[in-house]
Amino acid sequence: MKKLFLILILVGCSAKQKVAGLKHNERNSENFLNSEFTLRPMRSLTLDKGLKIYFIQDQALPRVSLQLLVKVGLVQEAKDLDGLNAFTVHLLEQGTQKKSAPMIAEEFGQLGTELNITPGNDFIMLSVDSLSKDKTKLLELFSDVVLNPAFKAQEIERIRSQIKAQMEKKIDNPSTYTDDQIEKFV
Repeated sequence: MKKLFLILILVGCSAKQKVAGLKHNERNSENFLNSEFTLRPMRSLTLDKGLKIYFIQDQALPRVSLQLLVKVGLVQEAKDLDGLNAFTVHLLEQGTQKKSAPMIAEEFGQLGTELNITPGNDFIMLSVDSLSKDKTKLLELFSDVVLNPAFKAQEIERIRSQIKAQMEKKIDNPSTYTDDQIEKFV
């Protein structure tokens, strides 16, 4: 089983900047170089099945952020399953066992957020954020997407045909085709 990492962050850092005596146009670069950058204290918890949860709290803003890092990506794909991560990401956005994609989007929208799912070379990142007063509903929705994906046959076929059409269209774009060939070489 792949290890999952959940990171709960409530605005995780702080910077105390020293700007006295600098001209306005020097402040941008000098502020960053001369600032004290302090990470907030972190607490962690490991659940029985290996899920690691990290908490970083900041009371300055009434926001909560949830991020899930799945340690699997493009690099781990088998040669005969090229594109599986991107395909899975597209399917995660298509609904759960009990809710359709429009229902999920509507519920996240009611919380003033949207679900972001990003495939990477060595991980997949899922993230949302909302006002802290809505943290219970946010966690319920996020958990539903992560733990109960639908992977419906009609969605699989629809996304498969879209990806196939995109791949066929790439041949018409010399730059994209060249980029793909260079990635295979590297």
